[in-house]
Amino acid sequence: MDPLKGEPVRCAKPIWDEAWVQVCLTLPVAGANLIHRSYSWLSLIAIGHLGKEILGPVSLSSSVNNLFGTSIVGGLKVGISTLASQAFGAGNDLAVALVLQRALLVALLGSLPCVLMLAMIKPILLGLHMDEAFATVAGNYAFCVLLVSPFVGIQRSIGVWLVAQRNNHPWMCVILWVLPLHAIMTVYLTYSTSLTYMGAGVATTMSTALQALLIYLYISCSSTCAGTWRGFSCDAFKDWGPYLEVALPGVCMNTEYFVGEALTLAAGMLPNPDTCLSALSIYFLTQVTCYQIPGALRISISSRVGNQLGAGRPAEAAIAARAGLRLILLWITIPALFLLGFTRHWGLLFTRNDEVLQLLDTLVLPMLFYCSLDAVQAYNNGVLASCGQQNLSGRWAMRSYLGVSLPSAFLLASVFHWGVLGLCAGHCLGKVCHVVPCTFASLRIDWDTESKRAIELVEKDCSSMRSLVGQSKGYNQIEI
Repeated sequence: MDPLKGEPVRCAKPIWDEAWVQVCLTLPVAGANLIHRSYSWLSLIAIGHLGKEILGPVSLSSSVNNLFGTSIVGGLKVGISTLASQAFGAGNDLAVALVLQRALLVALLGSLPCVLMLAMIKPILLGLHMDEAFATVAGNYAFCVLLVSPFVGIQRSIGVWLVAQRNNHPWMCVILWVLPLHAIMTVYLTYSTSLTYMGAGVATTMSTALQALLIYLYISCSSTCAGTWRGFSCDAFKDWGPYLEVALPGVCMNTEYFVGEALTLAAGMLPNPDTCLSALSIYFLTQVTCYQIPGALRISISSRVGNQLGAGRPAEAAIAARAGLRLILLWITIPALFLLGFTRHWGLLFTRNDEVLQLLDTLVLPMLFYCSLDAVQAYNNGVLASCGQQNLSGRWAMRSYLGVSLPSAFLLASVFHWGVLGLCAGHCLGKVCHVVPCTFASLRIDWDTESKRAIELVEKDCSSMRSLVGQSKGYNQIEI
């Protein structure tokens, strides 16, 4: 039976053929995501063995960076998945180029609030009457990672833009090449210099900057991108409306990460904050790591479905969506088998503190429940983004996480005294409220209508540039 339509599958071979295409597209992206996530693992492991009195405040600074930086620039890149994939499917190189130009500028602007917040984190914590030693460690680490979010915005925007053109290997190669350097810098600066925990932050900034530089050099020098990237033009500063229309809802889709990081900050207000922050930071890092495969599948689904819609092939777009759902359902079993079988070993990677390890043991089941729902939502977001309907997911995300998850988490943690378990339970409840309506929306998509809309959207995005299409240089180039 087909899980989308409830009908017997009459085209199983094409669906699994499409699934294999998506697997080939996903593996380099997933590899890049997992390798990129290992940067955070290395930093957290190095800092975690310095003691929970260091891991706690560093985790808080990392949460601020994720909340105001990574989550925002990560949400903005959803607009690239929609517009670049549809423009590439329609064969409009000019539109593909303009998408990245605007995306890079928007990502840099979107990272500014994070930079300002990190610069002021120490006085903010002192104003909240937190311990001065705690605030000092958090402030010092925040200063070391001040520029991480702008660099992340650059390299993620370019990475997703390349995947929309079915060019998925450069992103992985860059991250893989930089990883050994990051590991060496992290260990050396943390344990062999006076920087200690700040060394991990410096290594993170340097590694992220190097990734952004290398991926930009690739699109500037590679013949593969010669048709779709010729430097910045003055048109990058015009007509942001079509891009922001699909990019800003992507930020709303990341409301769950905003709330998740807010819950990490709230853990600092619980009794024994060092233990609570340490356990919750490991919990969220593992949860985000488990999402990297579904997250890569989301990009592949969005790219493949968007390509087919932009090319005017609605039947193939429907098959691509069904193939993606099958892959997501297969993936869900893997984290469960791993975490249930190696629960203790998982915690020992980060710390040998008995209090933190005991707390982590109680968080395994809610984390597996959340990760399974997260994978399903990755499919929903991929399909909705390919159709330019990410605003629907964004609206439900805000209702679910701000209206349900956040208040219920505080209620369970503070009133019912469930502590960190209550924070995680509330987060899971918000995820349920997000997944259910988005799943119904994904299953009810009219592919013929969406294909027509995709073609119109590509034309709308380039309407101001029609006079330049077909000219030898396409647009006035500004080399940087």
